[in-house]
Amino acid sequence: MAINTESTINTFRYPNETYSGCDMTATININMKTYDSESKQIVNNSYHRVLGELTTISYSIYMEKKPVRSISNVNAKDYVMGQRTIAGSLVFNVFNKHFAQDIMENINKNFTAGTSFLVDELPPFDITISAANEYGYRSRMAIYGVRLLNEGQVMSINDVYTENTYQFFATDVEYFTDEMSYYRDNTNKMYILKDNLETHKATSNLLNIHNELESHKLKTTLINGPGSLWTREQQEYYEKYLDREPFLQVDIKQPTKYNKNGIVTFSIEPAQDEGKVVITNLKTNKISYCDLQASFINRTRILSTSIEPGKYSAYFINSRNNNVTNTIVFNIKEYIEFDPLTLYAPTIENVTDTTISIYVNEPSHNRIHISTEPNDNTIDLDNDPIFYNRRYVITELNKDTTYYIVSYNTEDRILTRAAKVTTLKSKDKIFKQLELYCIANSKKLIFHDMIIYNKLLKEAQLIAENNDLNTSDSLIKLKEDYVSQYSAADKEKQNEIDLKIKAINELIIFSCKLFSNYIKAVNEQVVVPMPSMLLNDKYENIFIFDKSITSAEFFTITGNSVQFCKEVFSYNFTTIDGVDNCIRFTNKPGRKHYVIAKIDNHRSAKYEFYVMTQKEIEEKIKGKLEDSGLTDKDKEQIDNTITNDKINIKNQQDYEKTFLINAKKIDNPLFISPDIITINDSIVVRTSISDILAINKSFYISIASYEDILNNNDIYKIPFSAQQKEILITKTDANLIQDTVYCIWIEDDSFNQISNVATFIYNYNEEDTFKNYENKNIIDTIYSYAKTLPEQLQETIYSTINNNYSIYNYNLIQSVLSLLLNEPITDNTLTTFLSNFKYYLGTFGVSNLNIDKLLYDSQILTFNSLKSGSIILYSLKTNSCSFNVMDLKEGINSIDISNFGPIVLLIAYDDLYNKTKLIYINKDTNYVKEV
Repeated sequence: MAINTESTINTFRYPNETYSGCDMTATININMKTYDSESKQIVNNSYHRVLGELTTISYSIYMEKKPVRSISNVNAKDYVMGQRTIAGSLVFNVFNKHFAQDIMENINKNFTAGTSFLVDELPPFDITISAANEYGYRSRMAIYGVRLLNEGQVMSINDVYTENTYQFFATDVEYFTDEMSYYRDNTNKMYILKDNLETHKATSNLLNIHNELESHKLKTTLINGPGSLWTREQQEYYEKYLDREPFLQVDIKQPTKYNKNGIVTFSIEPAQDEGKVVITNLKTNKISYCDLQASFINRTRILSTSIEPGKYSAYFINSRNNNVTNTIVFNIKEYIEFDPLTLYAPTIENVTDTTISIYVNEPSHNRIHISTEPNDNTIDLDNDPIFYNRRYVITELNKDTTYYIVSYNTEDRILTRAAKVTTLKSKDKIFKQLELYCIANSKKLIFHDMIIYNKLLKEAQLIAENNDLNTSDSLIKLKEDYVSQYSAADKEKQNEIDLKIKAINELIIFSCKLFSNYIKAVNEQVVVPMPSMLLNDKYENIFIFDKSITSAEFFTITGNSVQFCKEVFSYNFTTIDGVDNCIRFTNKPGRKHYVIAKIDNHRSAKYEFYVMTQKEIEEKIKGKLEDSGLTDKDKEQIDNTITNDKINIKNQQDYEKTFLINAKKIDNPLFISPDIITINDSIVVRTSISDILAINKSFYISIASYEDILNNNDIYKIPFSAQQKEILITKTDANLIQDTVYCIWIEDDSFNQISNVATFIYNYNEEDTFKNYENKNIIDTIYSYAKTLPEQLQETIYSTINNNYSIYNYNLIQSVLSLLLNEPITDNTLTTFLSNFKYYLGTFGVSNLNIDKLLYDSQILTFNSLKSGSIILYSLKTNSCSFNVMDLKEGINSIDISNFGPIVLLIAYDDLYNKTKLIYINKDTNYVKEV
């Protein structure tokens, strides 16, 4: 074989091909990716460092091999392979500082400032041993995925120098290999044929031939056999390589401030000589092409193009043989630019009755200012507290008080936006709210009886008070206490503990949801959108992020120490269950975790969640009730209804309101839907129940967002009594989010829906145009009835409904009735109106309570009742309506109605919801008629 001797490095006959420890250098490599705030791009921040202090490194590989035996044979038939473990030790000389101090500082500056950790918490790293001797020979070996297990150090007067020792586990080992390819001739001379380092410029004839083949697009058919400069082994490998089926991959550089399009780089391996990449916009179905370019890297064809934001699919087709590669789907995100001069408000991390925990979004700030005044731009350098690690707990605050919190730097004294937050009314409010949250969603719990949950909540509350823990942490501590009691308990006690642990798991999940919703509600001033959780049947921890997010950080908190888990950058976000920008998170089960979204140095509020164990997931799936959420068919029917109603939908919020009205519509409501009277930081809701029911019965105002109804999420329910005309609901009672569409409805004490819904947008200032659509059934009935009236009266009714914004559900019928009482119309016309609307006074069903022989004379109403019960007497005047509730006895009843108005309505009933009689009485004309 001919060799180009000009390219050889040495011609020693018997060169030294081994190395001593003095010929070796160890380097550490930790791969990290960080977001560069200047270029607005993700950059590779791999950290490399020579381990100059390392004196000894050793490793060992152990694989379990189990014998296979049979009866009557003392010897093993064979041995089967089991698990492999790679472990070893490191020994360092100790100089004036710890060998890993620089490494830890470099890692720490890329994550949350102030995080403290030890060497055994370093992320996995690789150790490369490079060897080179005086004859010019180079070799290398590598140990991959090194995780430090334990550390030791002895300092003694008897030791000349100090050593630091470690034991480690690893995931793989690459044995010592030459970094050069050699050839020996028949005189045993060695020649360098190829340098295997990619960073070294190769000079061998073999690589020159390979590059020449690719650059001139030579086909495999041109290589008929070993050429004069090819070895047989190399020829066979190259032919095998060219026969491989091509595979398409993609690398994406997302849009930046200076380039609004994304840069997409396609790689095809093995390299193709002809063809193009076909790119399809999945939204518009527009097709574009990316032709081959003369660019090769490691036998891979590289193609780059600029693509505007959107969702795409792509595949490569070879124009010579029409072979098609795999299809890939990818996203180009839209770049959202944030004002660099904006100083973001602090993030609220926790709130109690007397404390507020914050995280400062501005890294240069070192002071906070707190005030009860909304526009207090003054600072007090003598009293404003100083902090050092961006986290601070404000103490000794007043209960149920609204505070405004800003941060600033002592030098420039420029204030951020203010974070507005109200302290709790009482220390146990969160536990009370969790109890109500569980009651409201009890149909989703494994145990419908709330007794077990209430007892566990009281135990957890006691733990929280004694150990200064929050709700979820106290529940986790309670669970650990029961687990520790399990082994020593008898069988009956173990069964009881099993039930309690199942119930505690549900309370932990509810607690995390409630806390995250609360934190999201109180952080409305924070610009960075908070993550949300995507629910599925497998109870996976899947999170959805806004398209403006650049990275997400997962961590746990132990005491006051933040334990970092991992950071995921936006280019690693994926599509899960048809939802874009998602992350599926897995980590140590049975623990509480947090996730935040980040844009540069600014971060969202933290989302709290609990990672269930596999056993807990199986129990949850086993005990899961039948899903009562909306199906795809239900959604399609609602969309068809919206289209048929031809409602004027101007934006997404209009659509969501219309959707909610139709999604929660019931055929026979017992009461008119509630009304939202005012919407500020709190909302005031009014119902008509107090006009219908005289007894003090409990009900619930249910509140749900569009997403809640769509995904069958847990909802908030606020209790109230039948005698409350107006119900005040604060922002944190239902954790309301600004500019979000909500619907409200009434449920009875068994959580059955008994009214249709009303909709509102929280903290939204535009005029609500959907009131008429919500009251559509009532208004359509009024309009149908109005057609039978004189034309002038028709116009008055139309004008009253369309132009008077003081009319709500509860007084809509009464307002029209007042108009009719002012007009000279007949009793028959009024009774026709009442017959159309009596169902809005409650359901008139069939019962055993009957009234007959009704007479009216001289202000006395006399009738016979076949059963005891109750009656309601409505007194209708021109501008008002009042009612009295009276007992009804079996037999003859006489009632003096001299103090009533000219029109009296008598409603008899034997239960709260089923009215049996509606009787119209006109005292002026002595007209009596059953409606």
